[in-house]
Amino acid sequence: MRLHLFRSTALGLAVLGGISAAGQCNNDNSAYSTTATTVACPGSASVCIQGGQYLNLSVVAGRVYTMSTCGASWNTLITLYNGTSSTNLGYNDDACANNRSALQWTATYTGTLRVLVDRSNCGTNSTCAPLVITCGLPDEPCTATTLPMNTSCTNTVMTNIGATGSAGITAPGCGSYSGGDVWAKVVVPASGGLTITASTISGSAATDMAMAIYTAGTCASAMTLVGCDDNSGSGNMPQITLNCRTPGETLYIRSWE
Repeated sequence: MRLHLFRSTALGLAVLGGISAAGQCNNDNSAYSTTATTVACPGSASVCIQGGQYLNLSVVAGRVYTMSTCGASWNTLITLYNGTSSTNLGYNDDACANNRSALQWTATYTGTLRVLVDRSNCGTNSTCAPLVITCGLPDEPCTATTLPMNTSCTNTVMTNIGATGSAGITAPGCGSYSGGDVWAKVVVPASGGLTITASTISGSAATDMAMAIYTAGTCASAMTLVGCDDNSGSGNMPQITLNCRTPGETLYIRSWE
């Protein structure tokens, strides 16, 4: 697993392992609004959308967006696309009760996200459903960005702009921690081993990062420090290798400049 961290406008994260994709609906819905909707961050907004429509949403790299139709009166599907392209960015069918959909997505770019809402089996429905969109920063464990496990490194972009310190959690003990941290999380693969590496990206001012790994009873309590590193990676960036961890265990990754 590789964790790429950057300051200025972005932090980039990536992981090694394996994840499979779910089904999705085609990027062929009609526009709910041709003007992109902007959501304050942190903040939320709710719009009324019919099955077979999509919403253009302005997104900022590194911010965590949650799209929910849990309050709909009909069976919903949500599919995310990068604007008008064919690149599918996420999909959910039945995350909520009664076959309603919701998903969380960390923006990998700044621009327009197309949020498609369909009835079950990618159909239409003329009844309005509330689409609730929430934006947050990944600066607390409970809003940690989920990193996909892959067999080769794939970056996930994050940001630490506006990030604050996380109170009540064991101090990392390395890297001159003084707050302004951001969080990611990852599920330990079947092998029980993973390596988390931080590196810089072009245009970022974050060239000296540190990170710590925790386990937790929940995302907000009983966090136990597993490891901390400052400069074991390339340049002034950290790297942590873990072995013999429990497959399926969730690890929380705290990063700061």
